[in-house]
Amino acid sequence: MKWLLQTMLLVSFVFLVAQLPQWIPFFMKLNEGMTILHLVKDWLHFIQSYLIGLFSGESLTYHREIYGEKVEGYSWLTDGVSYFLFSLISLVGTGLLAVFSGMLTGMWIARKQGWMKSVLEFTSVVPDFLAVILLQLLVIWILEMTDVLVAEVYTTDQDTAILLPLIILFYLPFAYVTRIVSKQTYQELTEDYILTAKAKGLSRWSIYTDHVFRNVSPYLKTNIHQISSIMIANLFIVETLFNSPGIIWIYHNYAGEFELINLLWMLIIIYGFNVICLRLLITGCERGIAHD
Repeated sequence: MKWLLQTMLLVSFVFLVAQLPQWIPFFMKLNEGMTILHLVKDWLHFIQSYLIGLFSGESLTYHREIYGEKVEGYSWLTDGVSYFLFSLISLVGTGLLAVFSGMLTGMWIARKQGWMKSVLEFTSVVPDFLAVILLQLLVIWILEMTDVLVAEVYTTDQDTAILLPLIILFYLPFAYVTRIVSKQTYQELTEDYILTAKAKGLSRWSIYTDHVFRNVSPYLKTNIHQISSIMIANLFIVETLFNSPGIIWIYHNYAGEFELINLLWMLIIIYGFNVICLRLLITGCERGIAHD
């Protein structure tokens, strides 16, 4: 019953967000004749039209204007699959790598002091859009100095930017996970049971894998949703600034009556898949590393 209620609330919220652009005149008081009742009626009609269009496939279609002419016939079920997979693989792949490497790095630097912690703390507060611009400027500077293009800075019809978007998608969750694990590991290493394990002659590897990681991993699991939320927001910025061929690219370059709500559903699917994969990764590490 709880699961059903949560699903209904999520669906209602998505439909509500999808209608917000249509409600701007009301909130900005640009249309004095518009009332709350009109908004509710429009919202219910929007939901009805979308659900009916799902059966015919019309709700999943979109179009594009080329030289002023409207070109139709595009569908999320056919043309949009490759864009969806690009976003899904990019986000989930970097997420898995960021969390796994963040766990290892966090435990490694838990008791270390110096430049590495300072760098991680700095990168964790750098906005993603600023990081994108700095990386692009760095690549351009290297090109001017050496005539070597180390990575594409923007996706065009001829070339696709891959490396820089993946770096941006990676560094925020990596810095976040590293900071969490480092903090929790440091606290665990001060506990009495760690001192007892050392007194018994257990190796450092055994202490970290069988004791420390076992008590740190629950903190990671509680932060999985926050990590995924950060990555989804990051995905929007990255695909916009790099013009990456993902679902955000479709939203910026195509149009349709239900384009926004379809984008929201795609983001929710990617978010959910990422949460599942990260949870499986942490659980796998618990069973494979932190064994009895």
